[in-house]
Amino acid sequence: MKCAMVVLLALCAAPFLPRTTRTRIEHAVYDVRAELAAMERQAATLSESMDRDLTRYVRDVEPIERALLRRARDPWLARQAAWAVVLEAETRELSPALVAAVLQVENPWLVPDTTSYAGAVGWMQIMPMHVYDSHPCGTDLTDGPTSVCYGSAILRDYLGRALDRAIREGLNAYNGCVRTPGCSTYATKVVNLTENSE
Repeated sequence: MKCAMVVLLALCAAPFLPRTTRTRIEHAVYDVRAELAAMERQAATLSESMDRDLTRYVRDVEPIERALLRRARDPWLARQAAWAVVLEAETRELSPALVAAVLQVENPWLVPDTTSYAGAVGWMQIMPMHVYDSHPCGTDLTDGPTSVCYGSAILRDYLGRALDRAIREGLNAYNGCVRTPGCSTYATKVVNLTENSE
């Protein structure tokens, strides 16, 4: 604000100043205008980003947060968990409601450092055998979002395997190959053709 007032005063005095000084002032005015235009663009971008985040919160995160708050004692943890569930589910193409339901069954109170009698740890009750240093989720299972990351990755893997089996069983049933020995090659042929055509 002070800079703009100094420039304004300098512009008013410009006719009485030497040419080089006027040129410097004109350049300063140009620089200030460019900075203001850049700031306006940044503000518009920030506003759009905030609008997107708010829309996403209301549409995707808030319903999960409300469900988690039925049992969780800490509203901040419920919000953190809801965001983690939405982001990780989206990353792994899972239903956020499904991931949230698993979380609610595994650790409805959102106690981050809880450990089961079997040794499973954290919000999603992950067995430490799944953790390794180079995993993109991290290594601290007592960190809520890290636990949700692992839980979503493991769930995605298991669902993918189950889906593969279900597809093969469905294809064999379609072919009438339910209990006939050796007829499972039908599903393999269809799956191979599908993979080759993609």
